[in-house]
Amino acid sequence: MDAGGGFAAATALRHVADGEYEGEILDGWDIVGNTDGGYLLAIAGRALSLATGRPDPIAVSGHYLSPGRAGPVRVNVEVLKSGKRFSTASARLVAGDRTLLSVVGTLG
Repeated sequence: MDAGGGFAAATALRHVADGEYEGEILDGWDIVGNTDGGYLLAIAGRALSLATGRPDPIAVSGHYLSPGRAGPVRVNVEVLKSGKRFSTASARLVAGDRTLLSVVGTLG
């Protein structure tokens, strides 16, 4: 399923601005043409981790708004709270002008 480089490469993001990341939905992560939801959530989760500096998701909630397709995406992250042990942030995974996924997560 992965085009090479492992799952980390398949969910890789590039920091482009404060709270904004760019990446790509790779071909082959689909079910009957729609990108697998867990894969989309992993991309958004990686952005949450990068923005908060916390590696471990404690709780993540996602709302799927549009089906994903292979191609470029961006993730916009807003850190809502950053404490001593945990941080909470929201993210939107966007392809073109369509929001694919809205996420809120707490990471530690």
